[in-house]
Order: sequence, then C-alpha cells, then structure tokens
Amino acid sequence: MDCPPVSVIITTYYRDEHLRRAIERVLDQNYQNIELIIVDDSGEEYAKEIVAEYNSAEYIPHSNNQGQIAGWNTGMNRASGKYIQFHDDDDWLFEDKIQKQVRFLEDNPSIGSVYCGIVDDEGTERLPPENNRGNVVEPTLRHKLFRCQTTTMLTRWNLLDEIFPLKTYPAATDIVLQLELCTRTEFDYIDEPLVHRSIDDDGIGSSVVNRRTRIQLVHDYASLYDEYPDIRAETLARSHKMLGETILQEHVWSLAAIVAFAKANYHVPKKTIDSIHYLLIFLASIFGRPGLSAYRVVQPYLAQMKNQL
Repeated sequence: MDCPPVSVIITTYYRDEHLRRAIERVLDQNYQNIELIIVDDSGEEYAKEIVAEYNSAEYIPHSNNQGQIAGWNTGMNRASGKYIQFHDDDDWLFEDKIQKQVRFLEDNPSIGSVYCGIVDDEGTERLPPENNRGNVVEPTLRHKLFRCQTTTMLTRWNLLDEIFPLKTYPAATDIVLQLELCTRTEFDYIDEPLVHRSIDDDGIGSSVVNRRTRIQLVHDYASLYDEYPDIRAETLARSHKMLGETILQEHVWSLAAIVAFAKANYHVPKKTIDSIHYLLIFLASIFGRPGLSAYRVVQPYLAQMKNQL
C-alpha cells in the first residue's frame, strides 16, 4: 500500500504529562509517513520543553489562549498531509489507528472522514452506533454522531481545506467540525476501538459552556436546521434540558435552570412521549436540585404506570 502523508495536529493546553504520552503514541504508529504538529494554546509556551525532546515534532505556540478551534486553524496553515488527524492532548492512539484508517480512505474514495471506537479510562470499549455512517446529517444535527470525535477521526485534507478556517467556539468543537463536513461528504467508521479517550465528567464537555454552545450552534446553523424542523425542536429541547441539569449540578436552586427547563418544555415536540416528561421535569425544577432529585426517583414508576395504560 502507498503511504500518503498524514498530518497529526495536537492542540495542547497545560497538559504536559498527557502531551508526552500523546506524542509518543503518534511516533510509535506502524504507519511511517506522519507529519506531527503541536499547537500550544497556553499563551506562554508551556509545552515548549516537552516538544523540544522530539526532533520530528513541529512546535507552534500561540501568543495567547485562543481555544481548540483556533489551534486547528493554526495547524491547518502548516499541514501538508493528504489526510488530517486532529488530536486532543489527553487521548492516545493505538499503534495501527492511522494505518487502518488511511487504508480505508484509500479504498473508499467516496468517504471523506472515517472514525473509530474508543476505550475509556475504565477499559470499557465504546463502538459507533451501526447507523452512524454514510449520510450522517440527521445524527449530526441531533448531536448524536457518537464516537465521531476529534481524535477518532481521520479526514481528507481537501475537504477540510474547503471549510477552514473555522469560526471559533469555546466548546462542542467536535460538533462544529461534524456540522461543517456532514453536508459535504459521507462518513464511515472502523468498527473497533483504535483510540484511548479520556472522558472527564467535570471537563469542558460536561460544562455549562458546552451546553450553551450546543444551543448556539443550532441557531448559527439555522439554514441547515431549517430543512429539519422536527430535529431542530428535538435538539433544542434536549440541549436546554441538559443546560438546566448542568446548572443544578452546580447550584441547589437557580432561576437560570428553571428558565432552561421552561425553554426545553417549549421546544419539545408536542403530543409526543417526551412532552409529558419535559413538562414534569420543568415543574420539578421550580424546587431546585431537591425537586429534580425527587422527580428522578419517581420517574421510573411513572414510566411503568404509563406503559400499563
């Protein structure tokens, strides 16, 4: 098999202990034609000494913290590979990850991006859902293109060149990339775990910022969501609900949480099974975290009673 060049762009932010492992796992790939680019978003060259240990890695520091997408934009300006691997600094690749994905893309020219399963910190394998391949517009709009995440993807440079530079967002960056690509190409996956991915329940992916960004993306990509009004309503309802739940994880009572649940109840498609649940969870949120906790206790019994009717 030919070995077309692959550019690996690692964005890092004050995680030297993880970055070293990420770099070494890239260098240990059984695929040889790899260009490694490290973008340091700390704003103070925090990772400079670590990257200096690896002669084959190119180091690009930002003068100030700009966020992950800005790091991608910077890396894409230097990348020369036929395929691009974006890489979170706290994940690492299995040694055959890039080789298997390059072979897949070489054999399947209609596929623009291929992703894979993961192994999490507890050793649990998480594979992509079977239907999340081919035309993935609908799962992308639902924010449910599971396992298709920064480090699991390998994407053709020519497709990324069409969409970069990307508008920056503070969170939900994987979804931004998916939204930009899903109308331009088909996706597929390698049905096995090829990435160890750290899942931080207290990280940006589970934060209020993430929830608000998801809502903002529905509005910013309105022209795409306009073609799928039911999916827009469903996604807005779920995103506002997630926002309310996340706020109440941080506060015992919050008006902002109640407003979020009220908006979730407003957007959820009416006359559906979910509409009753959204109404009840909104009413429970008026009593703050205790109300939400009480509702979760009785919710399984309510569901059982509903099924018996």
